[in-house]
Amino acid sequence: MRLDHLALQHPEPEAVSAWLCLNLGLTVYRVSASASRARFLKCPQTGVMLEIYRQPEAPVPDYAAMPPAVLHLAFYADDIEKEAAGLVAAGATRAGEPGKNSAGDRFLMLRDPWGVPIQLVSRGA
Repeated sequence: MRLDHLALQHPEPEAVSAWLCLNLGLTVYRVSASASRARFLKCPQTGVMLEIYRQPEAPVPDYAAMPPAVLHLAFYADDIEKEAAGLVAAGATRAGEPGKNSAGDRFLMLRDPWGVPIQLVSRGA
């Protein structure tokens, strides 16, 4: 077996999918014509997929109220400050100061325009 995708229930699957593709380099792999309006987004470099959908019978989590440590989408960036500036210009907000862990990884948390936490990470040695 292998991991196929991670799915997020979202109030605006079309809008957030367009934003993620435009600003984070994902591509649309598949669009569902069902009531869920699902979009499967794929990272061209890794093949990792993210499904964004809206199931009317299920609640939408309050992503903006969740601490980023509970759930976040992580994207590798060579220059996290430069990439963060571009995302902020596109409507994201910073959700803290840059940090560094004991392995030398640098990271910075933001939130997309809908409050979903996004982490930019640059790996250490």
